[in-house]
Amino acid sequence: MATNDYSSHSKKDVFSDSDNNDAPQSGQDVCATTSGIDIDGIIEKNRTNMIVLKVIVILFSIAILFFVGMYVTDIAPKIWGKIIVIIVFVLPALTLSLMCGDFFYKLFIKIVVKQIDAIKYYRMRRRKPKALKKVLTFDVPIYSSRNENVTKIEIGDTTVTASHFCYTQKVGGYRYGKTITICQGNCYAVDIKNKLIPNGIWLVKNGHKYIKKGIYSRKSKGFMIYADTADAIKNCYTSDICDIAEKIYKAVRTRFALYFEKNIMYYIDFKSDDESFEMKVFDFNIENYLRRDLAILNDRIEFSKILASA
Repeated sequence: MATNDYSSHSKKDVFSDSDNNDAPQSGQDVCATTSGIDIDGIIEKNRTNMIVLKVIVILFSIAILFFVGMYVTDIAPKIWGKIIVIIVFVLPALTLSLMCGDFFYKLFIKIVVKQIDAIKYYRMRRRKPKALKKVLTFDVPIYSSRNENVTKIEIGDTTVTASHFCYTQKVGGYRYGKTITICQGNCYAVDIKNKLIPNGIWLVKNGHKYIKKGIYSRKSKGFMIYADTADAIKNCYTSDICDIAEKIYKAVRTRFALYFEKNIMYYIDFKSDDESFEMKVFDFNIENYLRRDLAILNDRIEFSKILASA
């Protein structure tokens, strides 16, 4: 992704409503306060660690298959018995080894993230932001949901927390069916304590089938503003909210929602790409994965500058 193209993004509790008392005023130039990630520099700095990780993952996979193979030979002396045991034991063992490799890689990412000054916090998974429950509604049963790669980013005096969310449903029966992704995207939380915006207000640009429509609404400058209470929509400073949304839309040029609650603004977008920081099956090219994931983190930092200055 180019630096100016954010259409596909992605010290307290990361979604705490009391983070950072002083957010930048609207229009304040904070983009110059944080530099982007030196991806090539980080790759070179961690080249030895990547080689070690690759060796660990491969050896761990071989060890699992070796011990399972020995077990198969002992319990199934006949050829057909070996085939059956391979299906029953070896394939699950291979899956386990791949899962362990992915786990080691995610631990490696946590170490690398500590080398990025702008990112003050990283966790592989954490509870979903409350804004998702307030803004999203689904017409199908949700089988599972997750909130991954939570990063707390400091832009000047403002803290922005970003994460990737995903909702899935079960098709083809509960026991033997498969799960499919029905909705995923990014959620950013930014302190806006200098903005006089009521709680429970959300703004929508271009709409989305899973965005809830509030009981009360108002349209302004191409945006829909919703609220579940008459007082919230009545006390809403429409121009302030639309000014924020317009600055964001100029950067993303895509559909999104903003939710305001307790002096926190949540930005929610929707995308088809997964940002799970995962390894693919039988692919041990650690450098490619690290370069991919550092690019995602860099996009988050660059977009956080826009949110902090809005």
